[in-house]
Amino acid sequence: MYSKVKGGKTMMIQGIRVNLPVLPPSHLIDGNELSKKEQKFKRTLLPLKWNEKRAKEIKLQEENPTYINPELEAFRRQEWTRRLNGYWFYNNGKPTYMTGMHYMYCNWWKCDFGYPDFRIPDLHKFYFDQYCIEDPNCYGSNEICNRRDGKTARLGLFMYEYISRTPNTYGGLQSKTGVDAGKVFDLSIILPWKNLPDFFRPTYDFNNTQRSELRFYKPLKKGKNALQNFSNSNEELQSILNFKTSNIFSYDGYKLHRYGGDEVGKTEEVNVWERHQVVMPCMEQNGEIIGKAYYTTTVEDMKSGGEPFKRLWEASDPKVRSSNGRTKSGLYKYYKPAYQGWKYDAYGFPLEKEAKKYFLAERELRKDDPRALSSYIRKFSFTEEEAFMVDGDNCEFNAMILNERLSYLNLTPNIVSRGDFIWKNGIEPDVEQDGKIIFKHNSRNGKFRISWLPEKDEQTNLIKRLRTIKGVPHFMPINDQKFCIATDPIDHGVTVDGRRSNAATYVFRKFDLLVDDPNKVNEENQYDWQTHNFVVQYIHRPNEPTMYYDDMIKLCVFFGCQILAENQKRGIITHFQNKGYGAFIMNRPKETFTAKNNVQDTPGIPSSKPMIQQYTGKLQTFVEYHGHRIPFKELVTDLLGFDPNKPTKFDATVAAGFTLIAAENVKAKPIETVGGLEYVQFYDNSGNRSKPITN
Repeated sequence: MYSKVKGGKTMMIQGIRVNLPVLPPSHLIDGNELSKKEQKFKRTLLPLKWNEKRAKEIKLQEENPTYINPELEAFRRQEWTRRLNGYWFYNNGKPTYMTGMHYMYCNWWKCDFGYPDFRIPDLHKFYFDQYCIEDPNCYGSNEICNRRDGKTARLGLFMYEYISRTPNTYGGLQSKTGVDAGKVFDLSIILPWKNLPDFFRPTYDFNNTQRSELRFYKPLKKGKNALQNFSNSNEELQSILNFKTSNIFSYDGYKLHRYGGDEVGKTEEVNVWERHQVVMPCMEQNGEIIGKAYYTTTVEDMKSGGEPFKRLWEASDPKVRSSNGRTKSGLYKYYKPAYQGWKYDAYGFPLEKEAKKYFLAERELRKDDPRALSSYIRKFSFTEEEAFMVDGDNCEFNAMILNERLSYLNLTPNIVSRGDFIWKNGIEPDVEQDGKIIFKHNSRNGKFRISWLPEKDEQTNLIKRLRTIKGVPHFMPINDQKFCIATDPIDHGVTVDGRRSNAATYVFRKFDLLVDDPNKVNEENQYDWQTHNFVVQYIHRPNEPTMYYDDMIKLCVFFGCQILAENQKRGIITHFQNKGYGAFIMNRPKETFTAKNNVQDTPGIPSSKPMIQQYTGKLQTFVEYHGHRIPFKELVTDLLGFDPNKPTKFDATVAAGFTLIAAENVKAKPIETVGGLEYVQFYDNSGNRSKPITN
């Protein structure tokens, strides 16, 4: 399903273009003779009196090794062909293709709950998995789904199907603990394996007293019942399936052709991201991927294994790849919402409307218990963000407000649009002319996300030319009363956890009495305003920091306001000053001073511990009264996970915190004319005049 087939259809699944095989003639598709209503998946059963006929075949083969029962052999060939090549059938009038593994799953993989039903979401997941298996740049899939979804049964078959038909291969399984891995191995591999017909069970040596390994070797001691250990070939595969403890290095040094990671989002004993770094080389040889992994989980809170898994999840986005065509994890992520895994109609289609109604009612029952509610939502999530929902006990801010806002934003995608701020007609200011910034929509890869912009052109680019120094025109903003900007800048460094952080910036629209009633609140006593909110977001890491610095100049010019930047990374401050925009850099607000004199009245703001405490407090207040209006889900997600002891991991929160500090920094900068010469008179934080800049 990785390579395009001439004449075959394609479909998009979770950002992956999957290629279907060519549709066969109608008479070769199962169910063609049935009415549309009767067309659905039905298990193909063993021929009548199979065991009796099979026992007779075995007895005759003792006398004549070449003897084969034609009826049994035809059935074996049919089922092996379907296992290897897939299966077509009519489903409510529509020709439907099942991968070979999916067919084996529904038809032969009998678990503790019986044989799995045919379900459309499973159909798509098996398409996705087959693509991952065939893609030479993919190590496998990384799945989030709700509980009781059959994910461990699919995992067990994924491990068994390849190892049980391929010589000299090795498959390993891990879970939250060694005990959990043993349970998965018993229920999802050993139990279904025992229920398989003999033609799908190769020669094996399985010691019932040590249930940690299934070896496809000739047994040292033959069993009494030949049916239980019969192979159509006397040869042994010399392949192994087993499980080990959750230890990071359990499979270090092994050559893994199949690897299973069960409940990786709930593994507390080890860091699953670090374990994955050990497992990946085990599935590679001479730069080529020779093994495939299957990760699956529901997610618990970030403090109980979820945070390392979230890192693994975010590194598995197939839309973000390196120059070698691989994601950071080598995996492709697959998310399945709970409403697709609840109940189904006779043809396997999920009853989504009924499911949503049920789950929302269950959420309503838990609304007065935030911890129980967030736990339930994680287990039965509607979106990726909900799967990683944070408990109130683990969040610095009001988690209920943020979680509710995140759910709303995920269901209302048109609140924000994307684009770029650019120089109109490509003309930048010089000694002879001024340039003008405009916003250009770019829904595909625009660097800025916006929820609101001034409606009229005359409300933008409110800046003032000061003078020209050494051929460089200098400017100042004159719209600070309406907007402010703050940024958590970048340099060429990395964070303490090895992550290359993004530059994060927010534009804040200050409260406007001409727009909002200061006393207007909703039923939750939250302010219901249009202003006093973040309106532009920039979370991006360009190839060169100067590209980011220039983006910030354009942003400041468009809104005509100052920007508050962290001053421990002075690149942005120096760049603004060198290009004539030094007046756009906000000095450190006086309320943040820790010294009694004005020695801290310098451009920018430090990211110190007192500063972190200060902006955390401001964000807590903002979330309490305005969190229901935050337009950017990236910010909401970042706030939910924010740890003040590790601020470098939360670029959006730091930038938003600086923005709220900047929003309360009020400076008057009147334009004065003396003797026909214009100059700007600055005032310090105490309202005292500073030295003017004159021509």
